[in-house]
Amino acid sequence: MSRNQLDRFLRLLKKSPSGAVFNPWWEVDAQNDIGPNAPVIRRKQLSLYLRERLGNARLAIIGEALGYRGGHFSGIPMTSERALLGKQPDIIAALCERRYLRGKGN
Repeated sequence: MSRNQLDRFLRLLKKSPSGAVFNPWWEVDAQNDIGPNAPVIRRKQLSLYLRERLGNARLAIIGEALGYRGGHFSGIPMTSERALLGKQPDIIAALCERRYLRGKGN
């Protein structure tokens, strides 16, 4: 993926379904966000996260939703804010996913 393709992907995130769906990259959570610029911060963090991996990652796992435990504030899918703050329980989803993808998850 090129940087231009990544930029296009990030712009396409704006086209989320309407209704009872929260789009953290373009919408503000008035009760929980730090301010009106929160979506811009999340987009920037997601962009930086993906740019770091351009040319290095062979695979990108794209989830349908951020998940109930993470991504809402960081903007990085499947990343738990609890893990970032050091308050994660013993089992970390990313470790389970890596083991499964490597064929060791039986």
